[in-house]
Amino acid sequence: MSPSVPLWQSRAACAGQTDVMYDEDRVDEAKAVCAICPVAARCALAAVRRHERYGVWGGFAAAEREALVRGVRRRAS
Repeated sequence: MSPSVPLWQSRAACAGQTDVMYDEDRVDEAKAVCAICPVAARCALAAVRRHERYGVWGGFAAAEREALVRGVRRRAS
């Protein structure tokens, strides 16, 4: 494990599968990996906090993450 990689990320089901997680034609395959991941919730939270604009993180594609954030902001105002 690299010192720059958080521990939760090293436990991710997608570790070493960036080709799947960032391929827009393989979103369903990426989400299937997330469905069995022990750290999917932590991953989704990290993606939202870091404003990740690409890839599937925690079972959510970029557009889905953006929609979630917009919905939370609307409910908070």
